[in-house]
Amino acid sequence: MPRGALALLALATAISSALLTYTLLSKIVVVEIEVEGEITKVTVVCGTRLIVSFNNSVTGSPVALVFEVCRDGFQGVSVLTDEPTLEYYTAGLIDMNDSIRSFKSRELRYCSSQEVRVLIGGDELSFRGACLVFRAKPYISFSS
Repeated sequence: MPRGALALLALATAISSALLTYTLLSKIVVVEIEVEGEITKVTVVCGTRLIVSFNNSVTGSPVALVFEVCRDGFQGVSVLTDEPTLEYYTAGLIDMNDSIRSFKSRELRYCSSQEVRVLIGGDELSFRGACLVFRAKPYISFSS
């Protein structure tokens, strides 16, 4: 094979590898969880579920808010709880699962005087009597 062809093949291989690496890294998201100024970072792939669970302070029933994480933030997926708690939240006027599915944000804020459990990417965290701020950030940025 001529020397020029080998150089061109090497260049094409390097470009392909760089594009593949960039594509794979673009699917990675860093989720920052801030509690009272302390930040915990969890690295996940796009599509990972974030579950924020707690007990409703009025009904005492467990509630889980489920979100999907991707480069552009958090997309609501579902609310898991019992009927009396859904009724408490909505007075029967809206479907909470329909409502949360239309929710999308780069940041989530949640405060509770009770225990809040967070499950994301295999990590389980627990906080009591705190305000939590969740931020989704791309691992790499497309802009310069």
